[in-house]
Amino acid sequence: IPPAKKNLVIACCVIVSFASSWAMGILPKLKEISSGNRVIILTVIIATAAAILKPVEEKEDKATEEDK
Repeated sequence: IPPAKKNLVIACCVIVSFASSWAMGILPKLKEISSGNRVIILTVIIATAAAILKPVEEKEDKATEEDK
């Protein structure tokens, strides 16, 4: 099962990435950027936004709890 089916945040990131990639391909100044650089820029921006808006909750291991 693809992760986007299990996690709404991932699904939203995928949709935003498709829309952003399309927009960067048609906007005048942004379409001048090479496709590889566009992918890198979008990846950093979308991943950073997702991490800030919906951070992953850390789960503590039972082994570390027992050591305390």
